[in-house]
Amino acid sequence: MLKREILISLSLMLVWGCISNPINSQVPLSIRLTGADKSGDEIVVSTEETRTVIDLYSKSGIGRAELEAVDGKWQKPIIMRLHLHGLESFSINNGEFTITTSVVSQPPYRQLWEIFTVDGSEDDSLEEVAPFWIPLRIVNRKEKGHPVIPLEEGYFEVTLPDVLLEENPETLSIQWIDFFRR
Repeated sequence: MLKREILISLSLMLVWGCISNPINSQVPLSIRLTGADKSGDEIVVSTEETRTVIDLYSKSGIGRAELEAVDGKWQKPIIMRLHLHGLESFSINNGEFTITTSVVSQPPYRQLWEIFTVDGSEDDSLEEVAPFWIPLRIVNRKEKGHPVIPLEEGYFEVTLPDVLLEENPETLSIQWIDFFRR
């Protein structure tokens, strides 16, 4: 009897582990691309370990999208990989404020930022330790460790700050502009 109970317990733990494990599961996000001509734009949502990863490919280099958590809860952290040649602007709005970041196209490729509240006031006190800071890194897959703009084979990776999701917004609106848009 004890052997059967142990076997049932182990089976239940295995099944529960498979159900609750986010690795390789599809992240429940709904995405709407908006704007004029969106042919050539694609957004792919996946998970890596416990992170939600959103890969954005934009042939035109300029566009907008809205992200929604289908089940109403955002899985954090959210990483966006912007497969662009240059990052003139990336903005994200949660309905309360908009955070904008960009990367200067000349070495040393400094990151710039702005934050605006819904009423339009600007906050100029953002520092790397601030909760609104958007961590950004340039990934060059062609020559690893050498961020060179325009990126030939790479992306700009931004980690969305958790403060964007604190009030569990219904949607996140994003906009992007590539320096080298077509």
